[in-house]
Amino acid sequence: MKKIILLLIFLLPIGGISLNAQECFCSPRLARQMQAKALIKIKVKNSLKHPRFNAHRGNQAYGPENSLPAFIAAGKTGAWAIETDFRMTKDGIVVCHHDSNLERTTTGTGHVRDYTYEELRKFRIKEVNCVPIPNKAYDYAAFSDSELRIPTIDEYLSICKQYGCVPFIELKEDGGI
Repeated sequence: MKKIILLLIFLLPIGGISLNAQECFCSPRLARQMQAKALIKIKVKNSLKHPRFNAHRGNQAYGPENSLPAFIAAGKTGAWAIETDFRMTKDGIVVCHHDSNLERTTTGTGHVRDYTYEELRKFRIKEVNCVPIPNKAYDYAAFSDSELRIPTIDEYLSICKQYGCVPFIELKEDGGI
């Protein structure tokens, strides 16, 4: 399956974010134009001395993948970027969910695109991560139902903005947005 990676820095101006042309997947000219428009501020390039860390589907040591607790933990632990995947619901709401179907990661069945957002809110994200996490730092049972519902794009971007993290978005050809 062909994947398209898109860094959505143009959707969320974040004060103090350090980006360069390589990091935003654009030309140096476009990076300069964006900087001039105060959309990005070039400070330090990614290097061994100043590494940038991307929290894949959030910080999964602190919450299930693509959940609000995982996104918040990524921000609190200083991730440079928080990666997630977008899917669109039947009523056009963009949500953070990796798979096109619901079975692996939630208590629901079927495809994300076949449900309205209100219908999706009834499902709970399961205790599942994309990789084994040997030393989890969370108790799944302690999360509330509202913390373990599928997040919307607005909730995700709000967390990125609150913690100064770059939203790192993966779109898929098979029913993403």
